[in-house]
Amino acid sequence: MELGAENPEEAVALIHEYNPEIAVEQLTFEAQETIPLLRYGAGETCIGWNDMAAWDAEHEMLVNLGTLQGEATVADSMTNEFVESYYAAAGIECE
Repeated sequence: MELGAENPEEAVALIHEYNPEIAVEQLTFEAQETIPLLRYGAGETCIGWNDMAAWDAEHEMLVNLGTLQGEATVADSMTNEFVESYYAAAGIECE
């Protein structure tokens, strides 16, 4: 993800190589729109990092609205472990 975010032209070319049916212009547009979202908030330092407190708040809201039912928690459903280990290997702390 970091490599693609730092080199969007190369990422677009690589994706297009494997998916020639997708126009380069479309892929370029998607990169321009998506990369800032990847770098926002929790992803500012580490792309892919999730703010567990934000997910907990979202979960609580959905439970209170009756949209979600059951006993599952956010911690049961997701983790930052993979992202954390990837960046730790590069000497970057995500939190």
